[in-house]
Amino acid sequence: MTKHARKTSEALADSSLLDKIDKLFACNVGEYIDLPQLVVIGDQSSGKSSVLEGLTLFTFPRDSGLCTRHATQIIFRRTNDGERRITASIILGLNEPEERAAQLREWIAEDIHDLTPNSLSELMADISGPDEDHLSVIDVPGIFRNMTPGLTTKEDKEMVREMVESYMKNPRSIMLTVVPANVDIATQEIIEMAREQDPHGERTIGVITKPDLVEKGAESKVIDILEGKGQIPECLRGRHPEAASMVYSGIGQTRHSNIAGSSAGDCDDKCTQRISIGSLAFPAVSCIQRSYLVDVMSSFQTIVSHALNSNYGADDAFEDDAILRLATRVVNRNDIFSNDVAQWGHQHHFGLGASEDDQTSSDGDLLTRKVDTVGDLEGIVDEPISVSFPLRGGIHSWIEELYRASRGFEIGTFNGTLLSTMMKSQSTKWVALAKGYISDIIIMVHEFIVHALNRACPDAPLCHTVQLFLMDRLLETYQKGIAKVDFLLFVERYCRFRPLLSDLILLSRQRRAASAIEGKAFDDCSHGRVVRVEDLHYQRHLSNFEHTIQALHDILQSYYKVARKRFVDNICMQAAGYHLISGPDIPMKLFSPSLVSELSVEQLKEIAGEEPRQQRIRQQLEKEIRGL
Repeated sequence: MTKHARKTSEALADSSLLDKIDKLFACNVGEYIDLPQLVVIGDQSSGKSSVLEGLTLFTFPRDSGLCTRHATQIIFRRTNDGERRITASIILGLNEPEERAAQLREWIAEDIHDLTPNSLSELMADISGPDEDHLSVIDVPGIFRNMTPGLTTKEDKEMVREMVESYMKNPRSIMLTVVPANVDIATQEIIEMAREQDPHGERTIGVITKPDLVEKGAESKVIDILEGKGQIPECLRGRHPEAASMVYSGIGQTRHSNIAGSSAGDCDDKCTQRISIGSLAFPAVSCIQRSYLVDVMSSFQTIVSHALNSNYGADDAFEDDAILRLATRVVNRNDIFSNDVAQWGHQHHFGLGASEDDQTSSDGDLLTRKVDTVGDLEGIVDEPISVSFPLRGGIHSWIEELYRASRGFEIGTFNGTLLSTMMKSQSTKWVALAKGYISDIIIMVHEFIVHALNRACPDAPLCHTVQLFLMDRLLETYQKGIAKVDFLLFVERYCRFRPLLSDLILLSRQRRAASAIEGKAFDDCSHGRVVRVEDLHYQRHLSNFEHTIQALHDILQSYYKVARKRFVDNICMQAAGYHLISGPDIPMKLFSPSLVSELSVEQLKEIAGEEPRQQRIRQQLEKEIRGL
């Protein structure tokens, strides 16, 4: 660079600072942080390259058509090694296709003619020597309106405009706006673009070129522009050394104000953004995905273990969320189920004390469900229904009706299938009560799994995906519990004699006999209530028919009591306990190490793969890292 330029070198700000800025550009930091830069803009063939040549004494290509095909950054720096060197490299564009980026990384200076026209990447030329001064300037392609067949396309036109605007939008860019003197300023699109980006003209310097081509009679318009009456805020002209010095002076003043505004704030903001982006979930690598899922599974199983062992003090989560207290909820529901079946499960009250005409129910109705249905299980669990209180009185009339409808040629006995019919009718409400119970247990288990997964997995989208993946398997285990209830209902509602049954029948008859003589007892001694011996011989005569009805009542009552207790135990232990709470294949054990280890790569991607938006963000970050 010549001596006349060095006289204004102080105006170009501190050389060490400019050197640091150039290094940041070389590291592609300018793609993410607004760095101070000098950019020459103008319409196609407006003389931008000629202006740069006048400033730098570095030869730029000239042509009547499109000359500059890509952004070119020229860096001048002074060195004391006594030798002038020129090196060239390519700064990859942020949106450069990966295939093209790989080719550009292998680019060398001799291949400069192979650089794609109107490329997104930037050619950087570094010129160093003892006679150079610190200056960095960017030459961008000129904008154009008309396409040249075989040379430019509509896509080139749009890309060039976007490229130029990207440099102009930088609030720290100094825009050398080049306008030829032989055209109508009003038609120069670059002027309007500069005004949009810099309405007050604080970082715009106008340069008039080609004054020798001004048509006769148009000189006054050019003079108005030079005197500041035109549309360009600050205008310089010509390639004379004095003009070049004026350009340097303007650049120095403008650039100093731009550099004075430190980029530290921007850097802090960008770093904060990068830290927040860094909190994204793990990248889509199968080994990392599998490891992460194992960690989530381990935390989940720890919660399961504490919940089933009622070890609620081991984790604060049990204090915050009552849904996680699974063992307690299930035990309480077992008690409710046992009481409901005992008090509401039979169709008719057993006993002789009530009036035969008293057919009214009492205590209202009972809902079979105690827990609200969750959306995931609609159509799987039974809806809540109401069951009425057992009918008081009338059981003998009911037994008599069934006996008359099934009697045959038996003498002093009854049809063996009658007890099965009576048992099925008397235990009709077991179906609704058992289905309501198992539905509640399934909902409790499912709620627990959802809440425990949310605790174990802080990544909400991943947690939801895991739930969806497990859902089919969970439904299978729930269906097994429901199927076991159906099986037990089928088995227990058929009457089968047991050795203990005869004792219960005898006990029932003794109670009836005691009830018959209760009215003849009196308190007349220190031994309590007594009855006369002759009163013990009192017996009411029963017909064969009445005797059979009494026997059916006693047998049904005795068997129902045995079957009811066994039924409740089996439902709680087998249907709920084995299939849903404590068995080897309960729903909580589905999310296990074996399941995670057996997942294929496709399944891992389906479960733990990144969302499309998150994946795009990560890929962009990885591209930025490679660019830096």
